[in-house]
Amino acid sequence: MTRESNPTPPGAPGREGRELLPCPFCHKADAYFDRAGLYGLHFVGCACGARGPARDGLADARDAWNTRAAPPPAPEVRPTSEMRAAVAETIRMHQASGVPPEGVAEMVWRQVAGHVAMLLEKHPEALRGGPTEGK
Repeated sequence: MTRESNPTPPGAPGREGRELLPCPFCHKADAYFDRAGLYGLHFVGCACGARGPARDGLADARDAWNTRAAPPPAPEVRPTSEMRAAVAETIRMHQASGVPPEGVAEMVWRQVAGHVAMLLEKHPEALRGGPTEGK
């Protein structure tokens, strides 16, 4: 293999005018164009060792590097009847004790946050693949 260019700096366009996305593995912008052997195929590589698929031209190599698989959908997590009952009981209990409505709301949110934390412990995959991941 012979490297055809220096690493492309962050935000710099690739050879064909389109920017190379950061590495999908190390998330650094150390991508560069390279040639694979004697066959004239090109690929985009990264300093971390990641390598995109070999393609006939630079533009195709860039497009292959910049193509990312869609993250898997997060599992749907719905409140259980136990959670709903606990929240309803919290509201009744605090309203009966004379807590002002804004205080009840804060206490309910704390309880809901506790239940969400419990669900996330049981379903950690719900945190992966969200729309803001990697940003």
